[in-house]
Amino acid sequence: MGFFSLDTFHGSFHSITLPIRHHLVAYDSLNSTFWTREQNTFFREREDHGLTKVDTVFKDVMVNQILFDAQSNTWVGSENGLYKYSSNDFERCGSRKLKSVMGIEKDASGATWIASTANGLWKIRKGKIKMYRLGDKRESAVFGIKASPKGELWVASSNGLGHYREAKDDFLWYKREDGLSSQYVLNLDLTSGVAFGAVQTAPALTISTGINLRTSPQRMDS
Repeated sequence: MGFFSLDTFHGSFHSITLPIRHHLVAYDSLNSTFWTREQNTFFREREDHGLTKVDTVFKDVMVNQILFDAQSNTWVGSENGLYKYSSNDFERCGSRKLKSVMGIEKDASGATWIASTANGLWKIRKGKIKMYRLGDKRESAVFGIKASPKGELWVASSNGLGHYREAKDDFLWYKREDGLSSQYVLNLDLTSGVAFGAVQTAPALTISTGINLRTSPQRMDS
C-alpha cells in the first residue's frame, strides 16, 4: 500500500512518495498543506526546504471530516465539535452542544452546513448559527450533507433523505412511505441532479429529485 496519482489522460495510476510522517487525511493544494493523523492525534504537515515540518493540532480527538473553502479556511469536523482554521489559528465554531460532526458542506449562498450524529443539522451563515429539526425528536442523527452540481442541498439522516428548499428555508423529507426501503440513509453522493445513498436495509438507493417517488414528501419546518 502507499500513495498513487491518477493520470486522467491515460486512465492510469502511478505510485508516488509524499513527504509526510503520518496517515493522510486530506491535502490542501492551495496552501500545500497535508492534514494527517495517527490514531486520535491530528497533525498539519508541510514540506520546507526538503524537510517535513509537523505541527500537532489536536490530541485525543477523532477527526471525521475536513472541508477547504474558497477563503482559504480549513473546517474540521470532529467528535468534539466544529473548528475553523485560518491565519495560523483554530477557533471553535457554533454551539458547545454541537458534537460528533460527520459532515461539512458549503452551499451556493456561502452558508456552512454541519451534520451531527448527536445533535442533528446546523447552518452557519454570516456569523449566525441555526439548528434544523428532523421532525422526529427520537431520531436526530445526520450522517452527511452534499450539494449537487445544480446547487441543490441534500441530507442523509436517520429521518430519511432531506432536500433543502432555500425559498422557504425548510426541508422536504423522503421516507419509507415515499419509496425508500429504510428511513435510515447512512451515506450520500450526488451526480447530475441524482442522489445516490446507502440505506440501512439495502446496499443502495437512487432518487431522481422526486420524479420516481410514489407520494409527495413530508414537509418539516425549521
